Amino acid sequence: MTQQIGGTWDSALSAEEFAAVKAVGFDPVGLVLGTAVYNIGYSGLWGCPGAWSVTGGAKVPASKWTSSLSPLVSAMYAARKLALARAVTECRALGGDGIVGVRLHVAGFQAESVEFTALGTAVRARSRVRPPQPFTSHLSGQDFAKLLDAGWVPTGLAFGIALDTRHDDWRTSRRVRWTAGNQEVDGHTLLISHVRREARD
Repeated sequence: MTQQIGGTWDSALSAEEFAAVKAVGFDPVGLVLGTAVYNIGYSGLWGCPGAWSVTGGAKVPASKWTSSLSPLVSAMYAARKLALARAVTECRALGGDGIVGVRLHVAGFQAESVEFTALGTAVRARSRVRPPQPFTSHLSGQDFAKLLDAGWVPTGLAFGIALDTRHDDWRTSRRVRWTAGNQEVDGHTLLISHVRREARD
Protein backbone atom coordinates (compact mmCIF):
# COMPACT_ATOMS: atom_id res chain seq x y z
CA MET A 1 0.00 0.00 0.00
CA THR A 2 1.14 3.54 -0.66
CA GLN A 3 -0.29 6.68 0.83
CA GLN A 4 -0.17 10.01 -0.87
CA ILE A 5 -1.92 13.29 -0.28
CA GLY A 6 -5.49 12.76 -1.43
CA GLY A 7 -5.83 9.05 -0.78
CA THR A 8 -4.40 5.57 -0.38
CA TRP A 9 -3.82 3.10 -3.22
CA ASP A 10 -2.06 -0.19 -3.79
CA SER A 11 0.72 -1.25 -6.14
CA ALA A 12 2.65 -4.39 -7.07
CA LEU A 13 5.87 -2.39 -7.57
CA SER A 14 8.86 -2.79 -5.29
CA ALA A 15 10.43 0.36 -3.82
CA GLU A 16 13.15 0.24 -6.49
CA GLU A 17 10.59 -0.16 -9.29
CA PHE A 18 8.50 2.67 -7.86
CA ALA A 19 11.51 5.00 -7.84
CA ALA A 20 12.54 3.99 -11.38
CA VAL A 21 9.05 4.62 -12.80
CA LYS A 22 8.85 8.01 -11.06
CA ALA A 23 12.30 8.96 -12.38
CA VAL A 24 11.17 8.67 -16.02
CA GLY A 25 8.07 10.82 -15.57
CA PHE A 26 5.36 8.33 -14.64
CA ASP A 27 3.27 8.14 -11.47
CA PRO A 28 1.83 4.79 -10.29
CA VAL A 29 -1.93 5.19 -9.78
CA GLY A 30 -3.04 1.76 -8.55
CA LEU A 31 -3.01 -1.99 -8.82
CA VAL A 32 -5.21 -3.40 -11.60
CA LEU A 33 -6.55 -6.90 -12.06
CA GLY A 34 -8.40 -8.58 -14.89
CA THR A 35 -9.80 -12.07 -14.54
CA ALA A 36 -11.81 -14.56 -16.57
CA VAL A 37 -12.92 -18.09 -15.66
CA TYR A 38 -13.39 -20.41 -18.63
CA ASN A 39 -14.87 -23.88 -18.78
CA ILE A 40 -12.33 -25.95 -20.72
CA GLY A 41 -14.25 -28.95 -21.94
CA TYR A 42 -14.07 -29.26 -25.73
CA SER A 43 -10.61 -29.53 -27.26
CA GLY A 44 -11.71 -30.60 -30.73
CA LEU A 45 -9.55 -33.69 -30.36
CA TRP A 46 -11.04 -37.12 -30.98
CA GLY A 47 -9.31 -40.47 -30.85
CA CYS A 48 -5.55 -40.91 -30.84
CA PRO A 49 -3.90 -38.30 -33.08
CA GLY A 50 -0.91 -39.38 -35.09
CA ALA A 51 -1.82 -43.06 -35.02
CA TRP A 52 -4.03 -44.08 -37.98
CA SER A 53 -6.75 -42.40 -39.94
CA VAL A 54 -9.09 -43.67 -42.64
CA THR A 55 -8.91 -41.88 -45.99
CA GLY A 56 -11.05 -43.08 -48.89
CA GLY A 57 -11.64 -46.43 -47.21
CA ALA A 58 -7.92 -47.17 -46.82
CA LYS A 59 -6.00 -47.03 -43.55
CA VAL A 60 -3.06 -44.64 -43.81
CA PRO A 61 -0.68 -43.30 -41.17
CA ALA A 62 -1.80 -39.89 -39.98
CA SER A 63 0.61 -36.99 -39.59
CA LYS A 64 2.63 -37.05 -36.38
CA TRP A 65 1.41 -33.51 -35.79
CA THR A 66 -2.24 -32.59 -35.45
CA SER A 67 -3.90 -29.18 -35.55
CA SER A 68 -7.20 -30.46 -34.19
CA LEU A 69 -6.57 -28.70 -30.86
CA SER A 70 -7.46 -25.35 -32.48
CA PRO A 71 -10.74 -24.90 -30.50
CA LEU A 72 -8.74 -25.22 -27.27
CA VAL A 73 -6.05 -22.81 -28.48
CA SER A 74 -8.77 -20.31 -29.46
CA ALA A 75 -10.31 -20.56 -25.99
CA MET A 76 -6.90 -19.98 -24.37
CA TYR A 77 -6.35 -16.86 -26.49
CA ALA A 78 -9.85 -15.53 -25.81
CA ALA A 79 -9.53 -16.03 -22.04
CA ARG A 80 -6.16 -14.28 -21.78
CA LYS A 81 -7.27 -11.41 -24.01
CA LEU A 82 -10.42 -10.94 -21.92
CA ALA A 83 -8.47 -10.89 -18.63
CA LEU A 84 -5.98 -8.40 -20.09
CA ALA A 85 -8.77 -6.21 -21.50
CA ARG A 86 -10.42 -6.04 -18.06
CA ALA A 87 -7.12 -4.95 -16.49
CA VAL A 88 -6.82 -2.22 -19.17
CA THR A 89 -10.39 -1.10 -18.39
CA GLU A 90 -9.45 -0.72 -14.70
CA CYS A 91 -6.32 1.20 -15.74
CA ARG A 92 -8.38 3.60 -17.83
CA ALA A 93 -10.83 4.11 -14.93
CA LEU A 94 -7.90 5.15 -12.71
CA GLY A 95 -6.73 7.66 -15.32
CA GLY A 96 -3.70 5.53 -16.19
CA ASP A 97 -1.81 5.56 -19.45
CA GLY A 98 -0.51 2.02 -19.19
CA ILE A 99 0.22 -1.01 -17.04
CA VAL A 100 3.73 -1.96 -15.92
CA GLY A 101 4.82 -5.38 -14.65
CA VAL A 102 1.87 -7.31 -16.11
CA ARG A 103 1.81 -10.91 -14.90
CA LEU A 104 -0.41 -13.43 -16.71
CA HIS A 105 -1.37 -16.37 -14.52
CA VAL A 106 -3.36 -19.53 -15.22
CA ALA A 107 -4.73 -21.81 -12.50
CA GLY A 108 -7.36 -24.50 -12.11
CA PHE A 109 -10.66 -23.28 -10.71
CA GLN A 110 -13.35 -25.95 -10.47
CA ALA A 111 -13.62 -29.30 -12.25
CA GLU A 112 -12.96 -28.42 -15.90
CA SER A 113 -12.72 -24.64 -15.33
CA VAL A 114 -9.56 -22.54 -15.52
CA GLU A 115 -8.98 -19.05 -14.12
CA PHE A 116 -6.96 -16.59 -16.18
CA THR A 117 -5.69 -13.40 -14.48
CA ALA A 118 -3.72 -10.35 -15.55
CA LEU A 119 -2.21 -8.31 -12.70
CA GLY A 120 -0.08 -5.17 -12.87
CA THR A 121 0.37 -1.56 -11.75
CA ALA A 122 -1.32 1.23 -13.67
CA VAL A 123 0.88 4.28 -14.31
CA ARG A 124 0.14 7.79 -15.55
CA ALA A 125 2.55 10.02 -17.45
CA ARG A 126 3.25 13.51 -16.15
CA SER A 127 2.42 14.93 -19.57
CA ARG A 128 -0.40 16.73 -21.30
CA VAL A 129 -0.33 14.17 -24.11
CA ARG A 130 -2.47 11.09 -23.43
CA PRO A 131 -2.19 7.91 -25.51
CA PRO A 132 -5.43 6.80 -27.17
CA GLN A 133 -5.13 3.33 -25.63
CA PRO A 134 -3.33 2.32 -22.40
CA PHE A 135 -0.22 0.24 -23.08
CA THR A 136 0.52 -3.09 -21.41
CA SER A 137 4.02 -4.33 -20.57
CA HIS A 138 5.47 -7.23 -18.61
CA LEU A 139 8.65 -5.22 -17.94
CA SER A 140 9.66 -4.50 -14.36
CA GLY A 141 9.77 -0.88 -13.22
CA GLN A 142 13.54 -0.71 -13.74
CA ASP A 143 13.39 -2.27 -17.22
CA PHE A 144 10.51 0.04 -18.14
CA ALA A 145 12.66 3.03 -17.14
CA LYS A 146 15.65 1.72 -19.15
CA LEU A 147 13.42 1.28 -22.20
CA LEU A 148 12.20 4.87 -22.01
CA ASP A 149 15.73 6.20 -21.43
CA ALA A 150 16.78 4.43 -24.63
CA GLY A 151 14.00 6.17 -26.58
CA TRP A 152 11.55 3.27 -26.80
CA VAL A 153 7.96 3.12 -25.61
CA PRO A 154 5.99 -0.10 -24.91
CA THR A 155 2.74 -0.44 -26.84
CA GLY A 156 1.29 -3.78 -25.84
CA LEU A 157 1.87 -7.21 -24.42
CA ALA A 158 2.35 -9.91 -27.06
CA PHE A 159 1.98 -13.62 -26.39
CA GLY A 160 1.73 -16.77 -28.46
CA ILE A 161 -0.07 -19.97 -27.56
CA ALA A 162 0.40 -23.36 -29.19
CA LEU A 163 -0.82 -26.83 -28.25
CA ASP A 164 -0.09 -30.02 -30.10
CA THR A 165 0.09 -33.76 -29.63
CA ARG A 166 2.36 -36.43 -31.02
CA HIS A 167 1.67 -40.14 -31.13
CA ASP A 168 4.44 -42.04 -29.33
CA ASP A 169 5.89 -44.57 -31.76
CA TRP A 170 7.80 -47.69 -30.72
CA ARG A 171 11.14 -45.82 -30.62
CA THR A 172 9.79 -43.19 -28.22
CA SER A 173 8.10 -45.81 -26.03
CA ARG A 174 11.37 -47.73 -25.70
CA ARG A 175 13.24 -44.57 -24.62
CA VAL A 176 10.96 -43.73 -21.70
CA ARG A 177 11.15 -47.09 -19.95
CA TRP A 178 12.95 -47.15 -16.63
CA THR A 179 15.44 -49.63 -18.11
CA ALA A 180 16.29 -47.34 -21.05
CA GLY A 181 19.12 -45.52 -19.28
CA ASN A 182 20.08 -41.88 -19.75
CA GLN A 183 19.37 -40.75 -23.29
CA GLU A 184 17.47 -38.13 -25.22
CA VAL A 185 13.82 -38.83 -25.99
CA ASP A 186 14.02 -37.23 -29.41
CA GLY A 187 10.29 -37.64 -30.13
CA HIS A 188 9.50 -35.44 -27.14
CA THR A 189 12.27 -32.98 -28.09
CA LEU A 190 10.71 -32.65 -31.55
CA LEU A 191 7.27 -32.07 -30.01
CA ILE A 192 8.51 -29.28 -27.73
CA SER A 193 10.51 -27.65 -30.56
CA HIS A 194 7.49 -27.77 -32.86
CA VAL A 195 5.13 -26.23 -30.28
CA ARG A 196 7.58 -23.45 -29.38
CA ARG A 197 8.01 -22.55 -33.07
CA GLU A 198 4.21 -22.42 -33.45
CA ALA A 199 3.89 -20.16 -30.39
CA ARG A 200 6.57 -17.80 -31.72
CA ASP A 201 4.88 -17.65 -35.11
